Amino acid sequence: MNAPERSRRFAVAALLFEGGLVVLALLSGGLLQRNPLPGIGGESDGWSDLLAVAWGVAAALPMLAGLLLIERLPFGPLRSLQQTVQDQLVPLIRHWTIPQMATISLAAGFGEEMLFRGLLQTGLADFWNGTQGVVLAVLLASLAFGVCHWLTPTYALLAAAVGVYLGLLLILFDNLLVPVVAHAVYDFIALIHLARTPEEPPAAETSED
Repeated sequence: MNAPERSRRFAVAALLFEGGLVVLALLSGGLLQRNPLPGIGGESDGWSDLLAVAWGVAAALPMLAGLLLIERLPFGPLRSLQQTVQDQLVPLIRHWTIPQMATISLAAGFGEEMLFRGLLQTGLADFWNGTQGVVLAVLLASLAFGVCHWLTPTYALLAAAVGVYLGLLLILFDNLLVPVVAHAVYDFIALIHLARTPEEPPAAETSED
């Protein structure tokens, strides 16, 4: 199977997986009688959701700055993570089109935020109540988010940190659209950035005299 075909199949698999998370979140929310989209559609005029989208775009910027910073830090675990991404992920997304990246990013933003923030974090916070309960809910939801993004231990730790950030966005704005949009915008720009990473030349073969 050639590289474009592998990339196409991976795009289909990614879309099915992330779209499946949306369905899972909706079904789970129905069974648990919880809204997996807290804060969305809270006002009839729709201005709160439009403002949430704008804040979500702005909230993606610190994460993107973090991505660029990590790429420029040369020490051990981060260097190893960069090589893993270059070797395992980049070849699979290099042939994705912009619409494919946008669709998968949007599905990931909704599916993952509905599950980890909309259901898990808010559910745990309601169960425990109080400030300590909210803090514990954010930490546990973020830990689960990190574990589910286990590519390497370093990547899982970074994903958990991003989960804390997204969880705080939900608390601050009380509208899931903010972390959803921040997540989707970050994924979209990160995918474009990674897909355009120059291919590393094959290692030169050494010959013995």
